Amino acid sequence: MQMPRPKILTGSILAVLMALSGVVSPAHADPPAPGVEEKLPMTPPPPPSVPNYGTTFLPDGTPVAVMVSGGSGGLVNLIDLNTAKPVDTPQILASEGVDAQPWGFARMSDNSVLIGASNNLYRYDPGKPRANRITMLSEVGKDGFTEELQKKMSFVWDIALDDSGTAYIATSNKETPGTVLTYKDGVGWGLLEGADPVDPEETYARSIDHDDGKLYVTVGPVNPRLFVFDLSRPGSKEVIALPEAVAKKGEHLPYLEVHSGIAYVGHSDGSGTTALNLATGEHEFWDKVASNVIPRPDEPRRVTYWKKLEGQSARLVEYDPDTGQHTDLLVDNSLLRRIAATSWVTHDLFVSTEMNGGRISIHRAGEARSTMHSGLVIPMRREIGTLTVTESGDIHGGWYMAASKLLQVTPATRAEDTTYTLHDAPVGQIEGIATHGDHLVSGLYGGARISFRSLSDMATYEKKPPSMWSTPSKQDRPYAVIHTTGDQFALGSVPESGHLGGALALVDAKAKAIETDPVTRKPAIYPFKELKNAEGQVVAELADQAPVSLAHRDGKLYIGTTIRGGHSDRAKNPDGSLQEAHLVEFDLAKRVVTRIMNPFPGKGQRAVAALTWGENGMLHGATGSHAFTVDPTSFTVTNSRVMKGSGELVNRTWLLHHEGELFGVFGGSLYAFSSDLKGEPLPIAVPIELKDPTRSDEAVRLPVGSPVIGKDKFLYYTRGPEIYRHSYLLAKSGPAPQGQASAAPSPSSSPSSSVSAPARPSTPVAPVPRPGLPKTGAPR
Repeated sequence: MQMPRPKILTGSILAVLMALSGVVSPAHADPPAPGVEEKLPMTPPPPPSVPNYGTTFLPDGTPVAVMVSGGSGGLVNLIDLNTAKPVDTPQILASEGVDAQPWGFARMSDNSVLIGASNNLYRYDPGKPRANRITMLSEVGKDGFTEELQKKMSFVWDIALDDSGTAYIATSNKETPGTVLTYKDGVGWGLLEGADPVDPEETYARSIDHDDGKLYVTVGPVNPRLFVFDLSRPGSKEVIALPEAVAKKGEHLPYLEVHSGIAYVGHSDGSGTTALNLATGEHEFWDKVASNVIPRPDEPRRVTYWKKLEGQSARLVEYDPDTGQHTDLLVDNSLLRRIAATSWVTHDLFVSTEMNGGRISIHRAGEARSTMHSGLVIPMRREIGTLTVTESGDIHGGWYMAASKLLQVTPATRAEDTTYTLHDAPVGQIEGIATHGDHLVSGLYGGARISFRSLSDMATYEKKPPSMWSTPSKQDRPYAVIHTTGDQFALGSVPESGHLGGALALVDAKAKAIETDPVTRKPAIYPFKELKNAEGQVVAELADQAPVSLAHRDGKLYIGTTIRGGHSDRAKNPDGSLQEAHLVEFDLAKRVVTRIMNPFPGKGQRAVAALTWGENGMLHGATGSHAFTVDPTSFTVTNSRVMKGSGELVNRTWLLHHEGELFGVFGGSLYAFSSDLKGEPLPIAVPIELKDPTRSDEAVRLPVGSPVIGKDKFLYYTRGPEIYRHSYLLAKSGPAPQGQASAAPSPSSSPSSSVSAPARPSTPVAPVPRPGLPKTGAPR
């Protein structure tokens, strides 16, 4: 239900309005570019992303679920489990713009809930007045939380509580080993002795639990293990031997429950769960049990899990370790699979959900079925991750974190008349996307799946698209997607966490399938660990690297590599130093590497993250801090320059070419510069900083991303969940169109240009607020 707008805008709402209206100073000032910037209407959010959740009670005893929709700020949904209705309108967890992905939850003894969302810890107390429910605990300078502790908490994965009320927070860090931090009311912050780090070789402290005075922590992904800390003996730390099948190198142990002396450990490959008696070492394997195993109130020994075999109904199963019996509590396909540590709210009330979609199921013991509810969890807008332009002028893209939708943007003469359409899509995070003719091909995380769409039939798609997963280094993120010729597209992927060595795939968009290699008759997936040159030798320099940028011309594929593996993994030389990125020429007919070079030897460039062709036949590229030009005939770098505000890059950036100019993102800013790399780059769009003065969150820097050149000659790009357009190209080509809003150049408002709006097969989504949200997208 749309709530009435307040008569007076105060506090965080005013700050968010200012930020979203562009009344925010750029992160740095530069000479203005010709033309002006205009923000498009608010983009609609995809369905909710709910990685984890909590349950608790209101002061009157009402059981409630605390479900946070991940996204720009995160959105706390408080749901009455007796009535299956919202208690009130949602609240924003963090400041607008703060990426909040809620993975860690724990219920405190006072029924408040700890929420670990990305790199922050919050307390949510539904028993307090609405304005006082949310407290940010990870505030530098408060309760002993320091900048050093902040660096150790890049991402919160899991939270455990001991009997004294101390919270133990399991974290991962991109460049340093995973750590366990502690927090207790009246005491403040600290580090678990012996757990800083848990394992010096592992960047993830992934799951954590407390049982009978001991703390259990899993680490990974290099060598996944289970550690135990005896809290009565500070600093004590031991490794618990796990059955060989439980942990595979290069993977994680995301599910851990320790209850009454038994450790229930989900296998790293998702094949099942092992129940390990910690006293005797005896263990048994539960095939296909890939969910959490959780305790049930007033059951000192029994635990519960969710299971669904192919062709069978979903089951809620109780396990009694004293008898060894597994008993069905419920057989019902309305029972959703994502269960949390406190899914049993009471002995007789159970709730579960789904990670993507927002549905929840509620079950009461003794009833034959659960009840499924939709629409209770309101989604939050999310960062838009990638865009592409179709020949009709429409723009398509996706979001950060997996979604079951594909975004379509239909430009209009006036920016405010832009419309949006959300199309059903296979669940995934779109990493790369490209179009040609009627084809739209996107690479989905996880499992490096490949989704095919016909632009003339957007309603049809494969619910289980083909995948690049089954390679020596399991592929996960297809960052690079490009059309080559005819119906062929090429994709380049990065492997999953714990692995090195990406892969190249060639697909037939018309057949909606991975091609068959003409020689081996196997799927046309080429792992870099096996990539060969014309002499039939494996190209050793590429074995641990991965493709993140692609360009095509005259039967050759040009590949920019990254030293990145899955998440924090990096390719290294035999002496332990980091490798440098390469540019590779690949013959599409022979399926071999024909030439390879390091464009910047000795300069520490970790990725050739973007490639594009110029009208003169030269290949242009971008690394973390350089723009460069390659002559494809000699395969040498003919020109290069250092770009301002950039640095080491191991992931992605963007580079476009148009009529003698390059447009690239460096250091979060979009620059225009001559393709001869002479003269100073001209900033077109720069990062903005959002700061809500009513909250303790630090200022959020929103960089520019995903630029594309529209058919209307506007430059389109993103900042967080917002899409902008800039009239730079139009302003250079002639006078501004009549009727444009008066404004200073970049970033403020812009002129307008006409573009045809093709018929859309789906109902357009108007840029209006979601139920319970004001037009800013920020809940009250």
